[in-house]
Amino acid sequence: MTNSTRGRTGAANETRQMLLDAGADILLERGLPGGLNIKIADACRRIGRTSGSAYQVWPSQADYQRDLAIHVARSVDYAGAETLESAVSKALALHDNELDMVREIGTSYFRNLVGNEFFYLSMAFWAERLDTEDDIALAIRAGYDEIQTQFEGFFGAFLDTFGRSLRTPWTIRAMTMASTGITEGLALRHRVAVGEAEKAEIVRLYGDLIVSLTEQMAPRS
Repeated sequence: MTNSTRGRTGAANETRQMLLDAGADILLERGLPGGLNIKIADACRRIGRTSGSAYQVWPSQADYQRDLAIHVARSVDYAGAETLESAVSKALALHDNELDMVREIGTSYFRNLVGNEFFYLSMAFWAERLDTEDDIALAIRAGYDEIQTQFEGFFGAFLDTFGRSLRTPWTIRAMTMASTGITEGLALRHRVAVGEAEKAEIVRLYGDLIVSLTEQMAPRS
C-alpha cells in the first residue's frame, strides 16, 4: 500500500468516525421519536463536510443508519467494559468481604448505565425492531450478543478470581442472562422514577438482587 493510499484510507476512516459521532449527537438531542432517521446530510453539516465525502464511505442512507445503530450499541458496550474494570479495582481496594465487593461492582456499573443515554436509545431501537429482520435489526442483535459475551467473560473471570463454581443447574450463560435482565429492567424503571429517593431505592434494590445471585456460587472443592 502506497503512502497516498494509506492517507486516503486514514482520511476515510476519520470521516466515518466523525459522521457516526455526529449522528449519535443528533440522536441524543432529538430523542427517541425520530428513531434512526438521521440523514447523512445532517451529520455532514454538523462537522462541516460535504455529503459527497459521506457517500464515499456509505453507498446509501440505509448503510449509514445501519452503522449508526451499531455505533450506538457499542457505545453502551464500551462504557460498560471500562466501568466494570474500574469498579473491580475500587471494590478490591475498599472491601475484604466478597458480598460487599459484588455490591460495589454491581452498583457502580448500574449508576454508570442509568446515566448513559445510548443505553436507552439502544433499547428503543431494539424494541422497535423485535419482529423485523432488516440490516439494522441484525446489527442491533449482533451488538447485543457482544454485550452478552462480554459479561460471560466477566462472570468467568470473577469465578476464577474467587475460586467459585456455579451450583447446578446454573451456567455462566444463564447467570449472564439473569443479571442482564435485572440490569435492563431496573435501569428502565430508574428512568421513570420520580425523585432522588425513589432512584436511590432502585439502586439499592439492584445491589441486593445482584448479591442474591451470588448464592448460586459455591466454593470450589
